[in-house]
Amino acid sequence: MNNREQSKIPTLPGRVVITSSGNLAQKVAQQFPPETVITLPYDRISLDAPDTFVLVPGIQLVDAALMDSLPQLKLIQRSSVGVENVDIPAATQRGIYVANVPSAGTGNAESVAELAILHMLALARNYQDGELNWDQPEGQSLWGKTVGIYGLGGIGQALARRLRAFEVQLLGIKQHPAPSLAAALGLQWLGTPAERSHLLQHSDFVIIAASADNVTQPFAWEDFQQMKSTAYFINVTRGIWVDEIALVKALQNRIIAGAGLDVFQQEPLEPDSPLLQANLNLRLTPHSGGHTDTASTGIAKAVAANILLVAQGQPPQHLIRG
Repeated sequence: MNNREQSKIPTLPGRVVITSSGNLAQKVAQQFPPETVITLPYDRISLDAPDTFVLVPGIQLVDAALMDSLPQLKLIQRSSVGVENVDIPAATQRGIYVANVPSAGTGNAESVAELAILHMLALARNYQDGELNWDQPEGQSLWGKTVGIYGLGGIGQALARRLRAFEVQLLGIKQHPAPSLAAALGLQWLGTPAERSHLLQHSDFVIIAASADNVTQPFAWEDFQQMKSTAYFINVTRGIWVDEIALVKALQNRIIAGAGLDVFQQEPLEPDSPLLQANLNLRLTPHSGGHTDTASTGIAKAVAANILLVAQGQPPQHLIRG
């Protein structure tokens, strides 16, 4: 950033603290004067940065105690859609804004959709990382298969648009479905969460693309029993959507053919997690759906824009109200 650009940035009353290092932190820092944006481990924030003005947390809990230890805190800015780790009522009581970054339009939804397709292909083709097996059994083509997408927000819609190129049949579920959405996305069927049995029973791939905002009934043993024995289950949004013990049981008993997970109820996974058992047809990725160059650049711009708005005395975009 040159001197002219820096002169346009208002002086912040404190620092911006990001709890995860990496490309996102670097790209946000590039848009502010030196030393304005720092990265710290979660347990060092209160000790090393009591002047925190904006906090960009990862998946760690942001509770009232942490807020009270940061008297200059004005904005808790998530770098993704989910804000379930933030005590929003406590923030509202203290006059602290809470904002997120919608997945659509930043490259995040598109990146997560790509990872969902990676899981589909890996499962369908029985791909094993680093293994060259010339006697590998016959795989499956996506062409002509039926894909059920549970959740048609930014990620679900991005996924549906990409899957049309594979010439699959698309089923979808949305909290408040509009008939025009089915036509726009090329869906053969569009239902509500109350109708998820239809999606489970007719899909060759069931993909969870819903946010954590409306988790009233996680996918459990009864749901896996409704799926085809040849079907695959994939979750790329939030681990809270899945009863992991039930999923392991379904895989062990061949109730479904396989599964792919990018998100988990506890992250990172413990070494003794049942999901790490051998002999499960289960593909795991480390919550990396949105970890791409495009997504980090788009998210960094959105985060920086909100920091500037709050520094100028304005509310942030995509404000979450308690």
